[in-house]
Amino acid sequence: MRKLLPQPQTTRRLEAVAPARPAPAATGALAGWRGTGAIAFGVTVLCSATAVGLFWLASAELDSSRLQAGRIARLAATATFAIDRGPAPDARFPAAGPYDERLGYTRLPDFLARLDGAGFAVESQARLSPTLRRVIDTPILGPIHKSDAVLSGFFGPAHPIGRVGQPEEAARVVAILASDEASFVTGAAWPVDGGITAAFGRLGAPQASALLESLGRPAGK
Repeated sequence: MRKLLPQPQTTRRLEAVAPARPAPAATGALAGWRGTGAIAFGVTVLCSATAVGLFWLASAELDSSRLQAGRIARLAATATFAIDRGPAPDARFPAAGPYDERLGYTRLPDFLARLDGAGFAVESQARLSPTLRRVIDTPILGPIHKSDAVLSGFFGPAHPIGRVGQPEEAARVVAILASDEASFVTGAAWPVDGGITAAFGRLGAPQASALLESLGRPAGK
């Protein structure tokens, strides 16, 4: 018979596993740096998104002029006037300007006073809306309309003829076209622009840009 020998017992050593220690909390300086970095990242993302949005809006506006057209349409809808009986209490007349002086508009108050003295009276006159009044008071070209010299010095160099046109010069052409003297004239354009249309037609884009940049330079400079 075979004698069974007892099996040796394996000694197991149990090691105490120390619990994992939590990572040390960030110091005040490190936490502050992380907070600042997060804020800077957020600001960068916001600025980038804003720049992309503005670029997209500008591109769309340059392509369609939708915002500008809407603004002009809303302005035109409220820039109105109405005719009412009697003189307008807030009627205003131009006090200066080469065009208004040439056509006598600056002398309208004097004319009205002389008519009133002769027994005439204003039966009805236009009343302007607040929007139209603001449009009239806003100078379209600012200080350019101060005098003929300033006006000619700004626009004159752009015209091949070397000066700006006068209303009478355009009126004479209109009078000819409206008379029997032009009975056989049809389907034709008569530019009264001192040659600027022909000049731009012969110029390429760089030359046309250079001509536009010359606006505002005194003649001969």
